[in-house]
Amino acid sequence: MLVYDVSSVTPVNGFYVSWHSIRGKVFLGWFTMEVKDLNSALEPIFWKKVNQDVYHYHFFAFDWKYHKEKTRILLTLEGTQINGMMLVFDGRIAQLRGKREVAEILLANLDLVTVELQSPLSYKEQVLRKYNPTISHEMILMLLNKGELDGVRLLSPKTVELMTQNHLTNGVSSGWLQHLGFGLGFFVEPEPGVMGEIGSKGTYGWSGGANTRFWIDPEEELITVFLVQTFGSPYPPADTFKNLAYQAIIR
Repeated sequence: MLVYDVSSVTPVNGFYVSWHSIRGKVFLGWFTMEVKDLNSALEPIFWKKVNQDVYHYHFFAFDWKYHKEKTRILLTLEGTQINGMMLVFDGRIAQLRGKREVAEILLANLDLVTVELQSPLSYKEQVLRKYNPTISHEMILMLLNKGELDGVRLLSPKTVELMTQNHLTNGVSSGWLQHLGFGLGFFVEPEPGVMGEIGSKGTYGWSGGANTRFWIDPEEELITVFLVQTFGSPYPPADTFKNLAYQAIIR
């Protein structure tokens, strides 16, 4: 439960209201907001909220339904109305949704030292007050440089080479990515003709379920990180971006 002493003064809809909480209840000026763990008693209003906007609450619904043992969902409630949610999956991934003013309240209940945190851009100020972002592009640069970063050797060139080679034997399919090979932590692209799309042999990277993607093309010395959240598009935006990126290479 959320337990604060007197907290700060926070702007809400152009007005300034003092907010503090006692034993899980947050007082925002003229209304009371509660922070509760999702349970069977709260499921009806949870599913009602999720079904109104499946696009934004996809992982909340999926993880609660199929991976409940690894999932914790916190709700902020005004009476019986949900105005914010936080998903914590497997003790390492968190997602925030809802009104911006509840972000700091939900983050106060996130006690992970390191976390992969996904939230609307409007939450940036609240998130950065609690967490410092890691610089993931340093790892990508290290891999492109065959294990070296800023003059420091972190992996041997042969280790990186092994990680980024296809480890599937002939006749073994990678399933839904049937034209791709797989290394140790990456997909690996074969000849562009096999893929049926523009690219380079030996390109490696990874994709997320909502069309996020990064890839490293050693031949072109190209690093690409593409971040978006969209489901069900007949024209996956990551594929479109890949085509545009390669078409821009003219040397």
